[in-house]
Amino acid sequence: MGGTAPPLTADAAGDAVIAATAERLSTWAGSRTAVGRLGGDEFALTLRIARSDGRPAWPT
Repeated sequence: MGGTAPPLTADAAGDAVIAATAERLSTWAGSRTAVGRLGGDEFALTLRIARSDGRPAWPT
């Protein structure tokens, strides 16, 4: 017997890691940032940049 996990178990573990990563990114990013999964293990964050006076850096 080899030391590899059955495919279904490995898929479930991979899905759990991706879900945990998404949750951590969302928590870290806060409500003013959009977090999305592009595919596989790739995520994108859309950051809203503000100037020191709190106004957006560009018109929204």
